[in-house]
This record gives sequence, structure tokens and C-alpha cells, in this order.
Amino acid sequence: MLSIGRMGQAARVVLPIQLRPDGRVQLRLHVKPGARQTQITDMTENAIGLQVAAPPREGAANEEVVRWVASILGLRPRQVELVAGLKSRDKTVLVEGLDEVAIRATLQTELDNKL
Repeated sequence: MLSIGRMGQAARVVLPIQLRPDGRVQLRLHVKPGARQTQITDMTENAIGLQVAAPPREGAANEEVVRWVASILGLRPRQVELVAGLKSRDKTVLVEGLDEVAIRATLQTELDNKL
């Protein structure tokens, strides 16, 4: 998906759920560690909000992100890979085994059930 920037240059629009050329689905997450429970908080045009119960120490929050994404999507943890944001709240996760539509629907259902 492309949009035109200020100088007429094409700029790539990055969505929170996006199919990659290799067939995996990329999820952009904004993670808030140290919550009471792990759950989705919102979905915006930029990221999927996720609060995690694990603290941001020694990779615990990252492990919880992978575990939660795999669990909620009905996948094995090895089908979910954290590829960016190891020390940041903004993380990128790659998912294999489901398509973009199924992932979006599952996350939306989870968000709706939370409300």
C-alpha cells in the first residue's frame, strides 16, 4: 500500500497487521509491561495495544508477548517470532500459519470480549 509524501515521493504505509511477501503476517504491537493481566487494549491504525503481566526485565515481557500471541491465535509459540523491539515497547512480531483476515478477526473478537 502506498501513499504520496509531501515532496511527491511514495511513502510506504505500515499497518498494524500486514501480510508479508514470504506469506507470514506482521503484527506491530505497542506493549505495556507490568500490568495485572495480559490482554489486548486497543487496535489503532499504527499498532495493536497489548498490556502484559510480565515485567520488562530479562526478556520476561518479550516471552509473554510471544506466548500470548500464540495462545490467542491457537498457534504454537514457534509459529510466532519477535523480530524487532526486543528492548522497546514498540515490537514487531511475525506469525506463520494464519492469514491476515483470520488474525484480524481473532484480535477484534478478543478486543470486543474485553469491553
